[in-house]
Amino acid sequence: MRLSESLKKWEKFGLNQKTEKRKLHYSDLIVGKGNLKYGMVATYKNIQEGRRSKTKGPIQVCWIREENKFLVTDGYHRLLQYLLEGRTEYLCEIEWTGYSLEWKVPTKGNRLALKERDKMKITQSKLRQIIKEELEAVIDEGGGKGCADTTNGCIRKRKEGWVILNNKKGGVWRTCKSHDHCEEILDAFHASKG
Repeated sequence: MRLSESLKKWEKFGLNQKTEKRKLHYSDLIVGKGNLKYGMVATYKNIQEGRRSKTKGPIQVCWIREENKFLVTDGYHRLLQYLLEGRTEYLCEIEWTGYSLEWKVPTKGNRLALKERDKMKITQSKLRQIIKEELEAVIDEGGGKGCADTTNGCIRKRKEGWVILNNKKGGVWRTCKSHDHCEEILDAFHASKG
């Protein structure tokens, strides 16, 4: 959607605190990747464990003016189920305020961005592969929490390079140039702790 069209919608709906229902493509959405407690990672884990959405109706989104995109605020289970069915357009209920005080907009690094371009059709198997690549690594690592007690340790090779996972809080603690560089960083850290 072009920014000029979005601004007209904001004037019509946002200023009057009304919502609009319309279909949006996945590329128009801001979807938080999250971790094992929230976002698409937690949703994917729920669906793997058989906990599917029981809610009907549109996905709730909030227009974020700075990006001219729509932040998903409710409906992660429905969204993921639709993705796994191969659907990339969804009926959404849009709050046109232009910002969100209630919901944090995830950083670009913590978003589930499909590698699909130009709103092309994507096969269900390709979509599943993309989701698996993006989400299962986080699930398998438990977000990094407790990684020092695993056989794999806390050093991981990811598509963007080498990282050291945070053993206590989960997530990425440091990025490295190589496996050896990661080991040097960990050795220095442990030496400083005595």
